[in-house]
Amino acid sequence: MKKIGFVLCALTAVCLFALPLPISAEEPPNPTATMKVYDKYISNDMAQRFYNKPVIQSDICVYLPGGFSFDFWYSAGFNSALDGDFDDEADYTLTWDGCISWANLTTELQYWDLHHEVMSLGSEDGFSFRVRVAGPKISVGRFHYISLGLAPYVEQKFVQMLDGSSSGDGSLSFAGLLVSCNDKPDLSLSINSDVAVGYDDGAFGNSSAGILRVKYAWVWNFGGQMSVVFPEIIGSQPFGNNDEREREIMAGGGLSYQF
Repeated sequence: MKKIGFVLCALTAVCLFALPLPISAEEPPNPTATMKVYDKYISNDMAQRFYNKPVIQSDICVYLPGGFSFDFWYSAGFNSALDGDFDDEADYTLTWDGCISWANLTTELQYWDLHHEVMSLGSEDGFSFRVRVAGPKISVGRFHYISLGLAPYVEQKFVQMLDGSSSGDGSLSFAGLLVSCNDKPDLSLSINSDVAVGYDDGAFGNSSAGILRVKYAWVWNFGGQMSVVFPEIIGSQPFGNNDEREREIMAGGGLSYQF
């Protein structure tokens, strides 16, 4: 059933990409590079700790015409490079963002180049397909210098591991709320939160479980191109699970630069 679900979702992606979707006439944004340091590495979707020591995680995102983007993300611990620990990972992600009717739609196809054979596309790897439908941002109001916005969303993610992987296939479903607080433009501070509750049917070899996930970040913008993300807190809490997963929280921050 998991593979059937993944195939259906993949077919949906093909149909979405084939539709005559509205294409913005604006030029795509310049590429963005990000580098962050965290005290550990967890999967926020699955409430799973992959590495319990500090890691550095970097990515570069290239924006393409028509709402597409390609992102290369890399994680490594502060030890010998590519030593096979769970700190080592490279992800390759193709994303489309756009609007259909009243909704904001995001589709994402991601390949996980995992720890055993990073940068070699080995048998332990996997990939996922994610669809998120978000409502329009609702302006709640302005309080002195702060404006508050809310955007509800639903999200479906399918996970498919390669045949040689010891991990399992599965899917994750979430319903959540994006919360943004912005101050006066000249102060250039935004506080972003993402709170969601969902269900993991056994992705990555885990038992089925409910998941509460939270992400909270302060973003300080300097000069339009450089921004500092600090603090950033990412956490998740499983419930009803029959495995060793428990509440996980990772904290850190870093720099982002748009060329």
